[in-house]
Amino acid sequence: MVEKAVKEWGATGLKVYPPNGFAPDDPVAYPMYEKAVELDVPILIHTASNEQVRQSWPRGVAKVAWDFPTLRILTGHVNLQRHLRTDAYREGLNAAQPHPNIYLDLCDCRALGALDEANIPTLLRVIREFLNLVGLERI
Repeated sequence: MVEKAVKEWGATGLKVYPPNGFAPDDPVAYPMYEKAVELDVPILIHTASNEQVRQSWPRGVAKVAWDFPTLRILTGHVNLQRHLRTDAYREGLNAAQPHPNIYLDLCDCRALGALDEANIPTLLRVIREFLNLVGLERI
C-alpha cells in the first residue's frame, strides 16, 4: 500500500501513529520503513508524552533511526504537547541528537499554553536548545 500511495496517489511521505497500538520500533512497522527508504520518502512518527500511550514516546524513534540510517524521520510534536516545565520534550531531543536522520517537528507547541505570554521565555529557551543541539536544518 505504501508504494501505491506514493506512486499512484502522489503521497510525498507517510505518517506513523503509535497510539493505534504499536511502538515506532515495533517490527510490524519495519516493512513500511524499508519501503519508505526504497521510495525515498520521509516518515513522520507521531510522538507524544501522554502517560497512557507510552508507545508514542520518542525512545523507539532512536532505534528506528539506528536500524534505518537513510530513512528521514520527523518526530511529530517532539513531546511539546506537555507543559514545557515537564521537560518531556527532552526525550525527543535526546532521541534526535545522535541521529542525523531524525528531524524535530515543533507543531502543536501551543498546546497546554506554550505560547501564553508567561511561557514564551521557556519556549524560546527550548527552541534555542534545539538549535544548539541539532541545528536549524533539523528543526
